[in-house]
Amino acid sequence: MTTAIFPNQYNTGPSKVYVMIAEMIKLAAKIGLGVNPDNRAKGVSLKGKGNVSVALQSKRVSRDLAEGIEHMAQVYAYVKYGKLYKATTQKWCESGTSEWFPCTTKQAQAMIMNAFKMAKKFDYDVLALTTYALDYMEKNNKREPKDWTRWIEYVRFAQTRTKR
Repeated sequence: MTTAIFPNQYNTGPSKVYVMIAEMIKLAAKIGLGVNPDNRAKGVSLKGKGNVSVALQSKRVSRDLAEGIEHMAQVYAYVKYGKLYKATTQKWCESGTSEWFPCTTKQAQAMIMNAFKMAKKFDYDVLALTTYALDYMEKNNKREPKDWTRWIEYVRFAQTRTKR
């Protein structure tokens, strides 16, 4: 298992990967992570609206592993369904606008389940998992979304640290 890849200024305790839905949108699911997904939904919803809710959540795993699984699931969803961009998602959410996909809850759940399986295949090595996620995007001719730059750069930095 590698050392932490994703620095986090917030709560870094064990986290869950979740699927959120917006009540007014039929085909949109958010794949994200949080220590307390229900509390996170309040921060994602438009101020005072409570229009976003948690549809399902995984078991708790270490924060870094949860983030690796989250990004792998997001890449799977992006390759298979495409991505909803901020101009669209900001109509129903304040935060987490880069993590919405035009898919159902069950489809998003399948992406998370596949990401957990891939994590197990890589013996829960977060760097191996996220490197695979980047390779998977490239192999499927998907450009790296600009709003994913932060996590992608953390992975690239971790890759250079291990090559010394």
